[in-house]
Amino acid sequence: ITSKKTGKTGNKKTRATPMVYVAANETCAARRFREWRARFARLGMRVTVLTGEGAADLRLVERSDLVVAT
Repeated sequence: ITSKKTGKTGNKKTRATPMVYVAANETCAARRFREWRARFARLGMRVTVLTGEGAADLRLVERSDLVVAT
């Protein structure tokens, strides 16, 4: 796992696609989010949780390295 999100290809920047972990329910997602946010923050990674409540914020997902979802 690398902590860098962007790389240069010619004059364009490319972004890494976030990894997605699908949890069985919101409780499992919240637990995994708390654990991984603390663990992966040390590596400079951004962890986001999406539980299906309301519209998904695509900008938030785009800025994430790891998405925990239900």
